[in-house]
Amino acid sequence: MRAAAWTACGPLRVCGMSASIRGVGPVTGGVMLTITGLAFAIERFTSIEGVWRWLPLFVIYLAVRDFRNPPSGAARTTVPLLVGIWLLISATEFFGFTFLNSWPVLIVFVGLGLAIDGLMEGARSERPMSQRD
Repeated sequence: MRAAAWTACGPLRVCGMSASIRGVGPVTGGVMLTITGLAFAIERFTSIEGVWRWLPLFVIYLAVRDFRNPPSGAARTTVPLLVGIWLLISATEFFGFTFLNSWPVLIVFVGLGLAIDGLMEGARSERPMSQRD
């Protein structure tokens, strides 16, 4: 008689069923960690300062990637891209905005992103079935 095989029931496997979770793959994660490490090493061992302020570019990269090629079953969204832009504006203190005084800009960006997403979804649903993605 054969013993029953046990399957792991963790966050990526639900008792034998695989869950599709899209995240940062090993190549993208490795490149991001390498660039981050190099940036902090340059900042530590040279006179260049403020390299950490450009780290929101990773958020923008991931948002653009997901906007161009959304995960299966998910709609395109602009909200993560606009939040990444807000992070970059606040971290670099562009136009004098900081994290403390730019939170209204974040609210505007999220509202704008939701409105754009609604308009894109409305335009997509108005197309004939033969032209849909």
